[in-house]
Amino acid sequence: MSLAFLYIDPTAGGLGLQILLGFLVGGFVTIKLMWARFLSFFPFLRREKETADDQSGSAPQVSAEIGED
Repeated sequence: MSLAFLYIDPTAGGLGLQILLGFLVGGFVTIKLMWARFLSFFPFLRREKETADDQSGSAPQVSAEIGED
């Protein structure tokens, strides 16, 4: 039996590595984009942020008028 069928040339190996890395990165991006939707199915997994800004509902408004004396 010849072992010639087990040889993978560098071009095929590099292509396989790029395909594998592409799937991994694509999977991570998909998970990151869909994470909020995933957590909506499991409300007990969400962490509540308890800060003063979140409880007030809006950021303070700052107004500055230029040119009035």
